[in-house]
Amino acid sequence: MLNFDDLDAPDLPPPETSLFFRRAWWDPLFILIAGLTAFLVFVASDVARDQWLEDLVGYSATRIGVLLWLVMFLWGTLQGARHRAVIYINDDITPNYNDALWTFGIFLGAPVIAVTVWLLLSLGSWLLFPAHMEPPRYDDAGFYLMYALWLAGAIWLYARLYAYNRNALTTTAAFITKLSWCFLACAFFRQAERDLENESGKGTYEVMSNFIVHIVLFFMALLVIGKLTYTGPSLRK
Repeated sequence: MLNFDDLDAPDLPPPETSLFFRRAWWDPLFILIAGLTAFLVFVASDVARDQWLEDLVGYSATRIGVLLWLVMFLWGTLQGARHRAVIYINDDITPNYNDALWTFGIFLGAPVIAVTVWLLLSLGSWLLFPAHMEPPRYDDAGFYLMYALWLAGAIWLYARLYAYNRNALTTTAAFITKLSWCFLACAFFRQAERDLENESGKGTYEVMSNFIVHIVLFFMALLVIGKLTYTGPSLRK
């Protein structure tokens, strides 16, 4: 558990999530990271801009983004394993592995909530609209709701990490690492399910071999998440 007695010093304030919303607007490092991320997304969203950047520096925005993600992921995993960065949190508010469960819940829950809302709206329209009036399609609204839920969840997760780590750079690496291991665990489990479905008609031996491999990778990802769950005092100075 976190030792909050070590947080009484003036230079080590309590790790409150609201710290991000109070300080990030004036944090030069966070502004730089946010600006670079926005620039890469802006360039990558257009083929002409992406080609212009590739002609200018030799790398497209997509390649730069993937390289930065890989560096942050490896560095965050290493720092988290050494307890030099807080990736998953274990404190009085979210003890044990509740922080990891919240991460999985946000990652997997947003699509479930969006589909549920879409079904309820579609059913309500089918029941309430007159017979000769075609109800609106709610597909786009469902996607927008899912993205909005993901965005709100990502901001909350980042804000929590911002309150525990040394600076915005470490926080960003921790945030990428947290989401990446969550995604990998979900991907390995989903692939194991697909192995059992055997839609490609593979032999029994190959199906079971692939299933065992992906289940082992899934539990290895969970083991890494457990190793990255930090239980010491806040690392902010």
